[in-house]
Amino acid sequence: MAHCWYGMFMATCGNCDSELSGREWRGSSYPYCPRCRVFWPNPERLALVHAHRRSPPPSATVSLVYEPNGTEHRDLILRVGTWADRNDSYYFALDHPADQEPDAGGSVRAMLLGWLAAVETCADGEVAWLPHDFSDQHSGWLRCLRRGDAFEIVDGWAGLEGWAFYPSHFEEAVDRLDDFAPYDDFGEPERVERQQLLADIRASLSLLGRGGA
Repeated sequence: MAHCWYGMFMATCGNCDSELSGREWRGSSYPYCPRCRVFWPNPERLALVHAHRRSPPPSATVSLVYEPNGTEHRDLILRVGTWADRNDSYYFALDHPADQEPDAGGSVRAMLLGWLAAVETCADGEVAWLPHDFSDQHSGWLRCLRRGDAFEIVDGWAGLEGWAFYPSHFEEAVDRLDDFAPYDDFGEPERVERQQLLADIRASLSLLGRGGA
C-alpha cells in the first residue's frame, strides 16, 4: 500500500490525487503516480504541493498553473493530457526590470501571452516552441508541431540553461534549441486541435488572473 512510505500521510499524487504505487528509481523504490508519470520521493515536498495545489482549467488538455507556496520551488505545473511536469518559479521571479519588485506571476503571464502568439502564428508543418521549465542546467519545452488544424505536442528538454533567457522574452531563445529530446515517459504525441490549444492557453491566463499571483 502507498501509505507504507509516508506513515499516516495520505500518499496520493499531488498533481491528480491518484493513489501512488511503488516503482524503482535509482536503485530504490519510491512512490510513483502511474497516471501523470511522476515520482514523489520527498514526503515534505508532497505535503507542500497538496497544501497549495490549484485545480487546472476545466476541460483543458494543456494547462500551466502557478501555485505559489512561498518557496519558489515545485510551484509551476504543466499538464498535457494526463502527463504532468512540475517545476520551479525561481527564474520567473528574476524576470523583472531592475526598478520593479519580483513578480513571478507576471512573468508567467507574459510567457503565456508569448505561447499564444507562437501558436497563433505557427504555419502548417512548422513548430511552436513553448517553454515551461527554467532550471540551472536545462530548460523544458513543449514541441508543438502543426499538422493542418491540429498540433502534435510532446514535452521534453534541451541543454539551453534556464538562466540564459527570460520567460517573458523566450522567443529570443528558440533559435538556440538544437538538442531537444522528448521525455522518455511522455509517450506518443498528444494531438490537440489548434482552436482548443488556443482556448487552453487563454484558460490558463484567466486562471492566473483569478489566482492572485
